[in-house]
Amino acid sequence: MLTAKGRYGLGWIPDYPDFRDYTEGAEEVTSVLGPTGALKAKTLPVSVDLREHCSPVEDQGGLGSCTAQAGVGMIEYYERKAFGRHIDASRLFLYKVTRNLMKVKGDTGAYLRTT
Repeated sequence: MLTAKGRYGLGWIPDYPDFRDYTEGAEEVTSVLGPTGALKAKTLPVSVDLREHCSPVEDQGGLGSCTAQAGVGMIEYYERKAFGRHIDASRLFLYKVTRNLMKVKGDTGAYLRTT
C-alpha cells in the first residue's frame, strides 16, 4: 500500500496505550504481584513448532488489511487446533467491518484491537 507520504506500508496503525499493555515486567505489575509469588519463573521449552495448526498464508496484495489478515489467521489457527479443520474466513469482510467500527473510509489501515 502506498502511503500519503509516498512510502510503502502495511496499513497497521499503532494502538493507543491500554491496560492490556502491562506485562509482568512492568514496574506497576511487579510491585503489586511480586509479593504474592504469582510471577515466579516457569521453565518453558526452548522452541515450539505451531505450524501444524496454521492455515495457509494468504497474500493481502496492495490492500492495507494486515490487521484483518492477522485476526482471521488467529481464528483459523484455533479452529484447526480445536477441530482439525477451519472455515476459510473472509479477511476483506473483517477489514471492512473494522473500518466501519472506526468510522473511517478508504484504505488507510486499522487498529489491531479494533479488528
